Amino acid sequence: MSDPSVLVSGAGPTGLLLAADLSRRGVPFRIVDAAPAPSPLSRAIVVHARTLEILRDFGAADELVSRGVPLSRVRMFRGSAPILDVDFSQLDTPFPYLLCVHQTETEQVLANLVEGLGGQIERGVRYTGMSQDADGVNSRLEHADGREEWVRSRWLVGCDGAHSQVRKDGGFAFSGAAYAEDLWLVDCRLDCDYPSDGLTSFFAPSGFLACFPMAHDRVRLICTAPPEYRDGHEPTLADLQRAWDDRTELGGALADAVWVARFKIHARQVKRYRNGRVLLAGDAAHIHSPVGGQGMNTGLQDAHNLGWRLAQLHRGGRDTLDVYSDERHAVGQRLLRGTDIATKVGTWRNPVLRKIRDTAARIGASIPALQHLVLRGVAELDVHYRGSAGVGGSRTFLTGLRPGDRFPDPQGGLSGETRSLVLVGPRAHFDDLVGVVSGLAEPIAIHYRGEGPQGIYLIRPDLYVGWRGQIDDGPALLKHLRS
Repeated sequence: MSDPSVLVSGAGPTGLLLAADLSRRGVPFRIVDAAPAPSPLSRAIVVHARTLEILRDFGAADELVSRGVPLSRVRMFRGSAPILDVDFSQLDTPFPYLLCVHQTETEQVLANLVEGLGGQIERGVRYTGMSQDADGVNSRLEHADGREEWVRSRWLVGCDGAHSQVRKDGGFAFSGAAYAEDLWLVDCRLDCDYPSDGLTSFFAPSGFLACFPMAHDRVRLICTAPPEYRDGHEPTLADLQRAWDDRTELGGALADAVWVARFKIHARQVKRYRNGRVLLAGDAAHIHSPVGGQGMNTGLQDAHNLGWRLAQLHRGGRDTLDVYSDERHAVGQRLLRGTDIATKVGTWRNPVLRKIRDTAARIGASIPALQHLVLRGVAELDVHYRGSAGVGGSRTFLTGLRPGDRFPDPQGGLSGETRSLVLVGPRAHFDDLVGVVSGLAEPIAIHYRGEGPQGIYLIRPDLYVGWRGQIDDGPALLKHLRS
């Protein structure tokens, strides 16, 4: 087997999306995972709008949506009193909902994508160590039969989760701490009339409980452990039933549990996502509270930011991996801060603070602009790279789309396989510019738009605005491209 350009350790969602991206761009890679088969546990169950937009670019969104349950609302209650009720339908995306779907299904869709693109997933192959030099990485792999193999690659990417061996071997410090609260989880059936069209959270003196409707008439319940269980108590279905009865007024019985678990919340992140020729993505680089269900989504977006950069290097292009590290670290840092605040506020036990929280939520829900802002954040439509060294423009823009913003694409006309040039304005005005761009060595797809603020938008392969100019800034764009 010839040496790959990229070795990916970890065939969870992040590693699989990276493998798919490398495969469609013609980059030789290997992806290995220590487990002999995918985990049967549901694990992460929320896929947000921005992630679905990315999967649409791979032709995989519709398949995943068909396997899950779209949830169009988020509700919060204190006992039977409503605190908040918001609707995702106002979002500017083809996917105005959060999709509740088992991680097993997400991984299956992504694995089918990798294999459909000609890639191979090597299961039962454990990454066990590495050394790197200026030109590449030597990685040691251990096969299920005990055979040891050394692989030489230009790049090693750790997508191997919160306990990442690549992170440890690569010398990345994973700073942060654990929360005092334990969380309990159960996937089960729920025999009562619960709100099945959205995510519903309940707040009580003993803690909070969230209910996620899933496919096949099942739900996931997540709650903070009651105050009397702070000693690592492993919950039973009966414990979850008592929490349900205590924190909601819906009645009903929990039954047919397929997974009951306790877990500790950590908030940790590496300072850099790159050390030489070793890179990290997903939980290997950042872990945080599950509030908002954004962990897996953030990992998938790490992979989407990274894949085209590795392909660019494989073709002899410029090294922008430091930009990957800077951009995604900033996103991860914002996410850790946001989920940390939400977790602490959501788990307040002081009755005065709880009343302040609930009142603030009610007031916020009554302000449409604030509601819209919060929903965009949850859906990860507000992720941007403004100020990054990887984006630019002919001048400073204070309104409209800015360099680093997500480029809205309602009809899915853009493709991430190349950079795209979106021209908004009189078509004839751009004839000379299009002629020059078409003659460049790098293929750039040309798109005309009849609506929107006039200008020139260069869209990166990860579907963010890489460069923006005014309608007459063709010469500045060409200078940017040639640099």
